[in-house]
Parts: sequence; C-alpha cells; structure tokens
Amino acid sequence: MASRHVSTNISFLMESMAREIRTGSSFSSGAGSLSFTNAKGQSVTYRLTGNVIEKSSDGGVTYAAATGPEVTVNYLNFYLSGLPLGDGLQPRVTVTIGLTSKVGKETSIMNIQTTLSQIKLQI
Repeated sequence: MASRHVSTNISFLMESMAREIRTGSSFSSGAGSLSFTNAKGQSVTYRLTGNVIEKSSDGGVTYAAATGPEVTVNYLNFYLSGLPLGDGLQPRVTVTIGLTSKVGKETSIMNIQTTLSQIKLQI
C-alpha cells in the first residue's frame, strides 16, 4: 500500500513537471528549487519546503503543494546543463527526488532521477 502511494504521487508529479520543463525556457536553479518560464509565459517555480514539493505559477507569489500528505520528500535537486547559448548542447534539467511513504506498518522508499531536455532547439 505504501509503495502504491509513493508511486502514484511521484508519477503524477514527474509527468506534470516534465511536460512544463520540456516546453519551458529561461531556467535557473538553487537550493532545492527550479525556476523557469513555461510555454504559457508563466513564471514557474518548483521548490522543496520542509518535506513537501511546492509549485508556483505566478512568479513565487503563491505556492501549492505538488505532493500529497502521505508522502515525505527527503530531498529534491535540480542540475542544469547546456544553458549557455552557443555551447552546442541542448538545455537539460536533471531532477533527483527521494521520497518515503508510510502506511500502517509498511514503509516504502523511492529514489528517482530523470533527465529532461528542452524541446525547443537552442541555436
């Protein structure tokens, strides 16, 4: 049961995050956060606050939890590469997340890493 909670939670979060990152631009990261402009022109930030991943779509004015209460986020890191123009590399964001879920006596731990590249060709 605990593994299903953590798997469902992270699957939804990663799909949503991946879709925005692939179509985003103007990436910056620091201390467990990633900020960028999404395809709709919104300033988006994902960040770790306590043990919850939060998302803002209004430039950081308001945040909402992107992970459910049954999941504890142990760490969230973003690594950016290929951002300078003219470096010959496509912009990429590597995301690493560590999660724990406890339901009754069952505990599930999951560590995820994925690398996403921007769809728009950087020339």
